[in-house]
Amino acid sequence: MTIDRSEVSRALAKALAYKACGKQRDAEHWAARLVELLECADIIRSEYVSEDEALRRRFSGDPASRDPR
Repeated sequence: MTIDRSEVSRALAKALAYKACGKQRDAEHWAARLVELLECADIIRSEYVSEDEALRRRFSGDPASRDPR
């Protein structure tokens, strides 16, 4: 397996920069690209990202995380 470290760095830098200037949609795009690159390198698996995101939302008070029960 090969990973393009410059592409990983670029995706991370862009996600952080867009988040810092309030461009959430662009930040999410680059964060998703970063996750994709890390998945391809077999560093993370998407089910872990989903679980972590669900926990983050639950504890941040995000209405999207409300239990539908």
